[in-house]
Amino acid sequence: MSFSGGEMTISVARSSAIVGFTAGLHLRVVTALSRLVADFESDVVLGWQGKQVDVRNVVSMLTLAVDYGAEVEIQATGRDALETVDAVISFLITGHQY
Repeated sequence: MSFSGGEMTISVARSSAIVGFTAGLHLRVVTALSRLVADFESDVVLGWQGKQVDVRNVVSMLTLAVDYGAEVEIQATGRDALETVDAVISFLITGHQY
């Protein structure tokens, strides 16, 4: 989905991923993920078990206590939403940055 406002186009991208980190989303992982999304313009939200948090907020992400093998939802809103979601999914599944 995309919205056009003058010259700027804002897109919304959504997907899900299975967490591939054996210890789940712990401090080191969420810190790396937060740094990864800092390279993108889009706002990014991660959802699990009915809760949603801003991926740039490390403390909020830790409160989710996401386990290994959990399926999480990712949503990005902004000009680079699709690229942002792709990068987050790649990171969550493989542990490698885009």
